[in-house]
Amino acid sequence: PQAVAPLNSPMHPVQLYEAGWLLFTGAVVNAFYKRKAFDGQVMLLYLCMYAAGRSVIETFRGDVARGLFLESVFGELLSYSQGISILLAMLAFAVFFFGARRAEARRG
Repeated sequence: PQAVAPLNSPMHPVQLYEAGWLLFTGAVVNAFYKRKAFDGQVMLLYLCMYAAGRSVIETFRGDVARGLFLESVFGELLSYSQGISILLAMLAFAVFFFGARRAEARRG
């Protein structure tokens, strides 16, 4: 059988990074729950944090064949996972704060 990576190749434990990030994200989301301004805000916070963490963790992966996101625009800068995660994080961030402003205006 052929090895996935050559022996003695330095590799990052990205699964552990992901697990640690998700534990941190869970703690932040649970702490934020009491302070939410509108229904769905906690989910938006989770989406934003997950997507941001995922795009960073992707940089440590050792596989080369991940595909490239908008290669003609970004070149080899972003993988598909990173590109989609960044778009998702930006969308969640915008809706998070737009919804919070709207909820504040209703109370106000």
